[in-house]
Amino acid sequence: MSQFPSPHFSAIEQYLFLDNRSSYPLDFFYRLRFDAAIDADRLSAAFHTALQAHPLLRSVVTKRGRQYRWSSCDTQPTLTVLPAGSDTGTTSLSAIDLTKDSGARLFLVPNADGTTLLFQFHHATTDGLGAMGFVQDVLLAYAASNSQSDSDDSTLPSRDAGRLAERHWCGFPDISLFQKIWKQVCGIYLSRKFLNSTIAPLVTHQPQLDLPRSATDCFQDIHCTLSVQETAALKKAAQERNVSANTLLIRDAFVAMDAFRKNTSGYSASEYLRFAVPGNIRSTRSNDGLPAANFFSMTFPARRSDQIEDHAALLESVHEEVRKSRTDCYFAAFIVILTGLRSIPGALEKMINAPKCQATMLLTNVGDAFVEFGSINAEGQIQLGPATLQSVQLVPPLRPYQTVAVALLEYAKQQTITLTYDPRIHTAAQAAEILAAYVNQVKSSFAEGDSRLMVCGV
Repeated sequence: MSQFPSPHFSAIEQYLFLDNRSSYPLDFFYRLRFDAAIDADRLSAAFHTALQAHPLLRSVVTKRGRQYRWSSCDTQPTLTVLPAGSDTGTTSLSAIDLTKDSGARLFLVPNADGTTLLFQFHHATTDGLGAMGFVQDVLLAYAASNSQSDSDDSTLPSRDAGRLAERHWCGFPDISLFQKIWKQVCGIYLSRKFLNSTIAPLVTHQPQLDLPRSATDCFQDIHCTLSVQETAALKKAAQERNVSANTLLIRDAFVAMDAFRKNTSGYSASEYLRFAVPGNIRSTRSNDGLPAANFFSMTFPARRSDQIEDHAALLESVHEEVRKSRTDCYFAAFIVILTGLRSIPGALEKMINAPKCQATMLLTNVGDAFVEFGSINAEGQIQLGPATLQSVQLVPPLRPYQTVAVALLEYAKQQTITLTYDPRIHTAAQAAEILAAYVNQVKSSFAEGDSRLMVCGV
């Protein structure tokens, strides 16, 4: 592929590509809501301008022998303008087939009160932070296309496609991993839980794998947004406990999901709740010249119900696990495992297709959205001419046996919690109950007197 170094798949790319299923597509979305019209022609031009700096998002997958490769796509992604007032959920959209289509799409929906943009990504091409960088580039290119703009804030950041070669070890330079082999052994030893423990899904069920995807059974999403005051209180509560806000949010997810499981299916004393928690392993979360790609790994914190009862002890144990994932490179253990498995014919596919629950749910936190964007108003919202970006959501994918996934994102000093759910398993009312249980648990961690929620649908 021209201008694309090392076209061979990384281990994570291969894992995510093989894990894609017709009934559980590995697509995720960013949904942006503006309060005024967005010009479709300018947006289309901005979309194509931004794509030039992100080679993976305009590539398709080919296979030579046992090796998967990225190749140039004959047709480039385009902007699709949907009829005014169209449903901006994800159920009506076809899944991305990377053997035929490039890995990014953009939809524009004009509404009576503004415009909704929906960005769709295949996870094999990029992680959430990489996709967020691309979305920011599109918005910056759109701002730059305004002839009345004299600001340098709309200049696109430099992206170095040559650095995509680093993605094979997810940014660990000149790999010093094996100089820290004892830490890797510790990480892999802890990962035994990932391979051997009995994991409880949120609801006991048998997923219907690899059936054709349809709008009636595709995943759906709902969300809640904390107020500016509540978001500040959450951060203060974490600071007072000497932990990160993300650690507090993981702890509260264990508490809420444990209570829901007990009240519905129940589970045995030997079963664990396990979360798949992605983590950024770039040198920084802000732009450092990397195009959209997968520069992440995962940890899998797991707890039995009896380990969740003491909330203070649970928070301490989660904090320690998060700390070790950084200081002792436990994040890298997952990469090492995937790299080893794919060197054995069929081993990676066997792990992916194991007929059991491997994680109760995905819990991903991409942090503060668009932190480098210069054109913002007094409320910290992005301003594109007369259009103000009111809200941003990350809509995560579902995997077999995972009936819900949770994505956390902060924009304009407000924390948004998005719950993706499987309507084949959960009713809309039950999904709302699960989200409310989590949000209420988070609220209890900072105990605001006036803890109002702005509740939105899709």
